Amino acid sequence: MLANTGAGFWGSWAALAGGALVGIGGALMRLTRGGVS
Repeated sequence: MLANTGAGFWGSWAALAGGALVGIGGALMRLTRGGVS
């Protein structure tokens, strides 16, 4: 499981960061659409 430690580590962090960015972006888009417009 830890054979590709570097790739797995950075891959998991990239996935977490990407998911967080998508979630935050979606929430911001919802807030701006519902509140401003």
